[in-house]
Amino acid sequence: MADPAGIPELLRRLALDAAEIGADRNMDVGLALTVLGIDVTVTGVSPRTGQSYSDLRRVKWSELESAEELSAPICEAVQAGVETVTERLKSRR
Repeated sequence: MADPAGIPELLRRLALDAAEIGADRNMDVGLALTVLGIDVTVTGVSPRTGQSYSDLRRVKWSELESAEELSAPICEAVQAGVETVTERLKSRR
């Protein structure tokens, strides 16, 4: 079991890793702890229309527990969300 004292630092690191991926494409990333896992929300705004688009994905606790690197499933969800939002923004031009 993880050391409870290290959990805030772990969450901070996960949030920073996720935010960095979104920042590369000028998108906001949010993480929310839930009973079922960590919800990942990616939001982008069309510079032309100002309309925002979001993508929500859930990383289940079992996925996190089985990953070699804890941040990998979250970073994968963020990247997939960025791709989905990018496609939505492109299709609305």
